[in-house]
Formats: sequence, structure tokens, C-alpha cells
Amino acid sequence: MLCIYSIRLRNANLSLSQPRNEVILETPQPTVGIRTEQLHHGWSPGLFNALAACLLGGICGYFVLNSFVPIFPFAELPEMGAFPSEELITQYKQAQYAFRSNNGAIDGAILGLCFGAFLGLLTVRTRRILSVVAGGIGGLIGGAVAGYCVGNFAAHGLINKTDQTILQSTLFHFLIWASIAVALSLGISMAQSSPTKQTIAGLTAALVAGAIASISYNAIASTLFPLANLTFISPATAMERMLWIATGSIALAIGFGMGLRVSKSAPVVVAA
Repeated sequence: MLCIYSIRLRNANLSLSQPRNEVILETPQPTVGIRTEQLHHGWSPGLFNALAACLLGGICGYFVLNSFVPIFPFAELPEMGAFPSEELITQYKQAQYAFRSNNGAIDGAILGLCFGAFLGLLTVRTRRILSVVAGGIGGLIGGAVAGYCVGNFAAHGLINKTDQTILQSTLFHFLIWASIAVALSLGISMAQSSPTKQTIAGLTAALVAGAIASISYNAIASTLFPLANLTFISPATAMERMLWIATGSIALAIGFGMGLRVSKSAPVVVAA
């Protein structure tokens, strides 16, 4: 009896010491990770992209304007003489208005088209083709309307022999650059998926850019070209025109590059 009990106890110990073949199913526990999601997907050029786009637009506009300026020549009229007739004076006034306004419109349209197209091409992340078209058309319309109006103001001053002032010329150039910037920013921002926030930021940046362009151009040009008529929309000489477009290009780049900066991406905690 004692022998049988000891054998059973030994078998029990062996069974306890041997591992059982059990299948353990482990369910994977969700791990928490951090994924950075970009909160802004529309028009957020950044200073470098805006500078590249504006410089390319300015270079393109400069060469086009230099090739064709003035596109509309001044009407051929007889010499005014010491005692011109009323008819001749009227013809001269009409020719002056037509020359300044028509050339101002086409100059502004060319610049607006170039800046709008390059900004739409190089500074957007979505809807690139639509942004190029919208920005180009917006800049063209804004530049044409502003150029025509400012051209009329300049012609009025020339006809009435009004002395130019820094304040007057600054206002003229502000209207040109601000109108171009506002119109192309409206076009590009409306082409994005969330235009409301883009439009407000773009308009603010456009007005700032117009102010920077007009103030900087008049300050530099009055020093370098003291005899130049700064009320002209497109300056008379190639060097003045180069300075005018360069200051405008840099101002637009600063306005849009800094005004439409993207805030840092916010970390979003998600389940991996």
C-alpha cells in the first residue's frame, strides 16, 4: 500500500513540473503616438517662395514693359506756338489724357498679370492651375483699373502744370501697387478650399505691401533721380523703371511672405 502511494505521489510531482501546452492569445494594446497634422493647406507662401515668385514676376514684367513702352504713342499734333487755338488746346488735353491713362492701364495690367501668375504658380499648395489663372486675371484687372485712373490724375496734373509733391506721388504708387496686390490676392485666395481666412489675410498683406512699395520707391527715387517726375505710373527711363519694379517686387514678397506665414503645426495625439 505504501509503495503504491509513493508511486502516485511521484507521478503527481512529475505532472506538476512539466509545462502544459497552452495557447495564450494576447490582444495588442493600443499605443499612443503623436502625429503632426498640418492645419493649413491653402495659400501659405512663406518668405522664400514669395520672394522667388515676385522677383520672377518683376523680371518678366520689366522685360515686357521695356520692349513695348510706350505701347500707345502720343498723338501727333502741330506745334502749340505762342498763341494756340482753343481747338488745339482741347486736342492736346485729350491726347495727354489718352496717353497717360491708356499706357497706365496697359502697364498696370502687364505687371498685375505677371505677378499674379507667378504667385499663383509658386506659392500655393492646392489648386495650382486655378490659382495661376485666378491670380493672373485678378492682377490684370486690378492693375488695368488702377493704372487708368492714376494715369488720368497724372495727366490732369501735367495739363494744369501742378507741382508734384512726394505725398502725391506716394499716393499714386500706393494705388497702383495696392490695387495689383489686392486684386491678385483675391483671385488666389478665392481659388483655395477655405477662402474666408485667406482673403482677410491676403487683403491685409496686400495693403501693407502697397505701402512699403510706394514709400520705399519715392524715398529712393527722389534721391537717385531728383529730376524725374515721380507721378508717372511707369517711369520714363529704364533705370527708373528697374528701381520701380524692384521695390514693388520686394514689397509684395515681404507683404505676402510675412503676412501669410503658416503657424507651426500643432501636435495631435492619435491612437496608433
